[in-house]
Amino acid sequence: MGNALLKHYDWDRSKAASGGVGMLWQIFPGRDRKSKKQVSIFLIQKKSIPRVGRDELWEKVIKKDASILTKLRHPHVLDVKRAPCEDRSALVFVTEPVVCSLANLLGDTRGIEGVVPGAAAEGKDGKGNGSTSLQLPAHLANVQITHLDVKNGLRQLVECLEFLHTSGRLIHGHVSPCNIYLTPSGHWKLAGFGFSQKAETQTTLVDCGIDFGPFDTQKKKGATKDKLLMVPEFIFSAPEMVARRSLRQHNDGMNLVSRCSRFSLYRDCTCIHPLHC
Repeated sequence: MGNALLKHYDWDRSKAASGGVGMLWQIFPGRDRKSKKQVSIFLIQKKSIPRVGRDELWEKVIKKDASILTKLRHPHVLDVKRAPCEDRSALVFVTEPVVCSLANLLGDTRGIEGVVPGAAAEGKDGKGNGSTSLQLPAHLANVQITHLDVKNGLRQLVECLEFLHTSGRLIHGHVSPCNIYLTPSGHWKLAGFGFSQKAETQTTLVDCGIDFGPFDTQKKKGATKDKLLMVPEFIFSAPEMVARRSLRQHNDGMNLVSRCSRFSLYRDCTCIHPLHC
């Protein structure tokens, strides 16, 4: 990997995590060679993006995400330590240490090399019955998340959204587990600003500028799957956003409460591990 930014860091490629739109960002633990401080390295390679819409996704979503994240400063926004560095094949930036995305803990391992997304590991419970759990890489398998962690995490995200709406005058537009990162101390940090929009007030209605389809797949097989990378996940998108391409600030809160907490977090979280329920 010839990116100039990587020359300043030692990083472990064997302990990857992933996140962001389409889980395309790969995340590696690293250490600054000069200060010896621990960091996380966010890396996305152009070749990992499907050719259909690659240039558009790269310019309008990927680079926008990294650029806005670099400018924001808040305790619950992912802290960027080194600004994005782009070369012909990849985009890299460096952040405070994170363990993984919340989506990884909920079983989405796309973007992690050597792990089959959705793969299941079979075992037997204490009664001798077969049991199945989603398979995580070894360095993430023992990460624990409790109901108290979820409660504190949601509080941190609410405070973060309040900052974005009041001080940043920004609608996030894609509050989902793939854009929420866990630090080693258990804090939740929000990132993923590729679909964000400016909004002056709480009631300002803005055009999200996103085409949710339907997409014509007659000319090229698999086009729908590729183009879905260019839109926020439907389950975490406000109805107005999908049906009328419009957004208000309160849509972020609705996404957080009705989607994240009810659909994913409390359903999958136990005191031992979010996947062992």
